Amino acid sequence: MAVSFALVLNLVLASSLVWTELLPSVVRSAAWLLVGVMWVASAFASYRWLGTIGFERADSTAEAWYASGVEEYLKGNWFEAEVAFGRLLHRDARDVEARLMLATLFRHTGRNEEARAHLVDLQRLAEADKWRQEIRRELELLAAAGGGQPEDFPGQAPQASKELDEAA
Repeated sequence: MAVSFALVLNLVLASSLVWTELLPSVVRSAAWLLVGVMWVASAFASYRWLGTIGFERADSTAEAWYASGVEEYLKGNWFEAEVAFGRLLHRDARDVEARLMLATLFRHTGRNEEARAHLVDLQRLAEADKWRQEIRRELELLAAAGGGQPEDFPGQAPQASKELDEAA
């Protein structure tokens, strides 16, 4: 579409500005009309195309995947929940809620090392600040399941634990 538009536009410009005798005036006017129609059609096509990949649609898809993951998690369908949360993390590796849910799911299914890895990754994200208490709770539950202490886990900042204890 872009190539044909460029060809028609160049032909019309050349016939209107440089070689005025190249095309009769009626053909030149029709060509300018064609340029306008092509421009409007391409603008409309671009708008429609952007609508299919736009942020609203992406956000609604992400929300649907998250809701689906939570629903499957609550039903105990671990595999389906893991797939939904995995999609979210594939789309955005910094999705704190999806990573926290996946870590919780891994803890429930006995995959403690994977859960621990996700929780350590979460501690490094600034976006995870509002989830610090839940992350700490998950680390404590992992410690109880594995027999260690939450402080034994890499990435657990002692200062952050003290701040959380003082806030509670």
